Amino acid sequence: LAGGVSAAQVLEVVQQAGQPLLQEVALFDEYRGSGLAGRSLAWRLWFRAPNRTLRDEEVDQAITGVLRALKERLGVVRREA
Repeated sequence: LAGGVSAAQVLEVVQQAGQPLLQEVALFDEYRGSGLAGRSLAWRLWFRAPNRTLRDEEVDQAITGVLRALKERLGVVRREA
């Protein structure tokens, strides 16, 4: 994350952008290390529909939407290994 972005800000954007399929979000790791400007946060996202099983494509679309919103609103991008 860039200097001024908080985990709370990221959480808010993820929760808003993940609707209506996003049921729960949890932060499970924070990394600060060499070769990384700022820090990296790892989140676990649970997607569910109340009346059916989700297809992979639906979850992929929801994740793409969350990543797009994070980039547009906060300048946050997914760290690639």
